[in-house]
Amino acid sequence: MSESWGEGLRSAPADIVFDLEQAAPEVFAAVCERSPGAPAGLERLRGGIPVMASALPGRQGPVYRLPGHNRSICIALSDDPAASDVIVLKGSEPLLPDFAHYLDWMTTRQFGAWPRPMSEHFPLFEGKAPGTVFLDEAAREAEIALDVQRRHLRTYGGLLRLPVPLLVCRLPLDRHTAVVSLLQSKLSAPAFDRVAPHLARGIGIFAYHYPGPPVRVHAVGRAASFGPAPRTLASQAHIIGTTLPGWFAIAARLLWLGFLPTSPLAWRLGDIFDANNACLDGGVCDVNSIMPIEAASGDGFFVRAVVMITGGLRIATARAFGLPLGEIAQSYEQELAAFCLGEYVKRGLAEALETAARPGLTLDPRVRLVFDARTLPELLQLFQTFNGYLGSSDYAPPE
Repeated sequence: MSESWGEGLRSAPADIVFDLEQAAPEVFAAVCERSPGAPAGLERLRGGIPVMASALPGRQGPVYRLPGHNRSICIALSDDPAASDVIVLKGSEPLLPDFAHYLDWMTTRQFGAWPRPMSEHFPLFEGKAPGTVFLDEAAREAEIALDVQRRHLRTYGGLLRLPVPLLVCRLPLDRHTAVVSLLQSKLSAPAFDRVAPHLARGIGIFAYHYPGPPVRVHAVGRAASFGPAPRTLASQAHIIGTTLPGWFAIAARLLWLGFLPTSPLAWRLGDIFDANNACLDGGVCDVNSIMPIEAASGDGFFVRAVVMITGGLRIATARAFGLPLGEIAQSYEQELAAFCLGEYVKRGLAEALETAARPGLTLDPRVRLVFDARTLPELLQLFQTFNGYLGSSDYAPPE
């Protein structure tokens, strides 16, 4: 490694397998127009990946890690990190000098309410290696994000407040071998077996542009989790005036552009409006749950996906206001909150769908089935379609 980023930061070589400037010049130009510091930041990144002194949250020069962001760091693209656009590096942790100690910490750290440590939860439940991004995962996320941003740029004339993929890099072979060996020594055999085939295909680093500090909803009530960003992101006025309209617009525009923001396949695996992915600036910092509408397996699947959008936004809205609300209400107070916020979100999405209409776009008519059902027969039809995806009947052979 060699010095190049200042402030005690080290630089690791980048084995680039995807570069936005070559893959989609029109999207790269839009990033440069939105963020004048992006070209220089990206060129510097091509020369080497910045490596912080440790996995601790904090700041070194233009680079910082927000608390709770266990697989990502941010590079500020201007001198004011509180307002600066950023390049997010997802998966550079294996380059850290204390990566082994970081994995040890994950073996004693509970993930949310799940009854197992973080190091085991990600492989066993999500099929991901702790503190690590598979090359397949990075490439897929870049592909989804680029598809969305291309379609959005052509239709709406700008970039959606989602990641814009800049680079996908492969971890060099010597470091790859050391990381795989380290993971095998830290994980249980069942956990390592789940991730070994993905690790064999490569370990990646995904660099993407985001238009500001990506402070997620889970930061609400935790002042230290805002990092350089202003605490006013969590103010009621900001959430009502900026955050919620931003989320509604993202959901509506994705539907008009031919994408489902989430689906039953993404349940508990990283919904874009999950509190760990939805940002207080009205954007979203993870696109893994997005899927093309043409990939939906049927009407029941599609309707469930649209209902999940509303449910996810309802919970994200509650968390943004510090209200305890889970997927299922646990008290009469939570039941009231779920009812009121559900109605609010449904109205907000319906209005955003009208605003997002553009000539040449066609909204899938099944979206209207969810938002326009009013009479009891219409609601019964909605229930029937919703239940058409999954059933509980016993198997019967073909006649």
